[in-house]
Amino acid sequence: MIRVTERQFKLFKQTAGELAEPKPIKKPRNMLAENILEGQICDFLAYRGWTCQRQHVGTFTAPSGYWIKIGEKGQCDWRAERPVSGQMGLIEQFEFEVKGSRRPEPDQLDYIEKRRLLGFLATWFDAYDTDGPNSFAAWYRRTWE
Repeated sequence: MIRVTERQFKLFKQTAGELAEPKPIKKPRNMLAENILEGQICDFLAYRGWTCQRQHVGTFTAPSGYWIKIGEKGQCDWRAERPVSGQMGLIEQFEFEVKGSRRPEPDQLDYIEKRRLLGFLATWFDAYDTDGPNSFAAWYRRTWE
């Protein structure tokens, strides 16, 4: 006996022609999946000499069973840094949050604002290269070029 889900059974019954032509899923350019947008941003930055580090934030269970809290509530998911050319030991650095199709949570917006008030560069993006106010490419051009 072979057990299959309803979805698997429907796929099994479809003809080869129907399977060869999947229906495209269209999303607006500014509504890319968060992980795709993160990849685009980190690739862009790496090409320009930046190192992107994922800042893991949350509560995790250690192998011993104890709970471990890492980071700060609302902390940005990413930090980018690169050495300052000709200045040994100095770096340029900023933190950023990526949201594919929504605004950051209030805790995240508070964290970003707090970092800015302390003199650090922190922001969030919801698109790679659009005319919107939270477009990464537009922000990068204004800030670093």
